[in-house]
Amino acid sequence: MPISDKEFNTITGMVYRQAGISLSPKKKTLVVGRLQMMLRTLGLNSFTEYIDFLANDPSGGALQDMIDRISTNHTFFFREEAHFEFFHKTALPEMEILANKKGEKDLRIWSAGCATGEEPYMLAMLLTEYFGQNLSGWDAGVLATDISTKALKTAVEGMYPDDKLAHIPIHLRRKYFYDEGNGMWRVVDQLKREVTFRQFNLMTPEFPLKGGFKSFFAAM
Repeated sequence: MPISDKEFNTITGMVYRQAGISLSPKKKTLVVGRLQMMLRTLGLNSFTEYIDFLANDPSGGALQDMIDRISTNHTFFFREEAHFEFFHKTALPEMEILANKKGEKDLRIWSAGCATGEEPYMLAMLLTEYFGQNLSGWDAGVLATDISTKALKTAVEGMYPDDKLAHIPIHLRRKYFYDEGNGMWRVVDQLKREVTFRQFNLMTPEFPLKGGFKSFFAAM
């Protein structure tokens, strides 16, 4: 389905204002590829009709559906391995020392753009590995947020194909995942309990978050 420069600029402007996602003209093919099926499902014959549809939807649901389709959400377990190594071997020990000095066993971590959940589950694994049985003595956990409701649905379900787990050490895979067969793996309930998923738009002027965070992990 063809898209004019004017239609493309209008749609990408909506995406940027709503989600802070900047799409260059090079992404025109991507935008058409990800949205044209939606247009056909809605019975719309052009992107101009789709823009009118978005503008006249008071619920905002149509705009959210578009953001869900436009968002890349490409991630996997142990992506940016050096970051996780730093978190486990440097950040956590330093935060533990600081917390013990203050007498506060409080450790909250925010995965701000968590996509389909691989990063926050990885953080929860490393928390569990580092503290072991002592983790229960800490007020610790991971808050994972994303703008995409579609991505969050996958994250909450916690079911992933083989290729997403390819970089996880085998001992962690056996400890924190069930083999569901057919090349699919499910996150164990113990790990799920350490992560709280919420839909959140980072473009929101005020963040409705209680208290501060001891660590910030930008999984975006």
